[in-house]
Amino acid sequence: HKVKINCASAFAISATRKQSVAEFIFKQVEDIEEELLQELSFVVGGDQEGGGEGGERDNAEGDKLPEEMVIQQQDPSRTVVFQQEVLRWSRATRIAGRSLDAIGDGSVASGAQDIDASKSADAEADATSVLRGSSSYGRLAEKMRPIQRFFALCLVAMTKASLSRISDSRERLIELMDSLDSYTAQAVCEAILELLTMPKNVGLFSKSSVDKTLMSMEQTFQQPESAERSLTAFADILWKYLKPDSRISEDGLKASVRIVRPLLELLSRPDTSKEQKSKIFAIIRQGMRFSIISTDTLTTGALGKSSASGK
Repeated sequence: HKVKINCASAFAISATRKQSVAEFIFKQVEDIEEELLQELSFVVGGDQEGGGEGGERDNAEGDKLPEEMVIQQQDPSRTVVFQQEVLRWSRATRIAGRSLDAIGDGSVASGAQDIDASKSADAEADATSVLRGSSSYGRLAEKMRPIQRFFALCLVAMTKASLSRISDSRERLIELMDSLDSYTAQAVCEAILELLTMPKNVGLFSKSSVDKTLMSMEQTFQQPESAERSLTAFADILWKYLKPDSRISEDGLKASVRIVRPLLELLSRPDTSKEQKSKIFAIIRQGMRFSIISTDTLTTGALGKSSASGK
């Protein structure tokens, strides 16, 4: 009861404060994320060799990004890299007068490297860990993330205590879904799931929100150690959006099934765009790469959909 009273009073603005406690909490989560994103952009921009500030710092961000970091930021699932590798080895094989069957599915081509993996999953995880742990970003994140996580949990508590009030800030919650911190992102997902329990809020989750969710799911693979938990949280939101009357854990399904289920549902819908389908295939591919999604899960999900449509 006391928690509800505290959460309710968080939305009130007293004469001695310029903003409510709820607004302060929201701003803390948003500002910390923005500050860390700016710091990360500065670190990977290569402006640590004594460059200037202001315009010079901005130029460093745009002009000095290492190729590997550009790939990580713009193609986190490495789908484009994969396609380039396939085309390169296909051309080489055809020029040599050999059949494309000689490449095989994931077979080692000349250069002793799999065509479907320019790096191992462990190597990518190590590279990301080094980037975030050995830089000024890592030091700042170590200081700021615990604070952000605390306020993210406050958002969850306020949402549970006052769904109608937080509904007005739903877009801000959705914007925070792609936090680089998996703990914060999952807390935000929990708050959004609470909002979706209200029938009137289901319609508030738009097609653009689905785009945001899929983009956030692609990004989770940058933190492989927490990718499964993050994917499950995002998938639960998609499933609640697709099936408003469902209860997330009512079937006791495994995490892999809960992840695949809404993705297959989206693939089967006529209003799913090509861009969304591309993201879904990239998520599934990366999920299988990190052994989060199994072939059996995909087959079971596909068969289940076929049976349902047959009825």
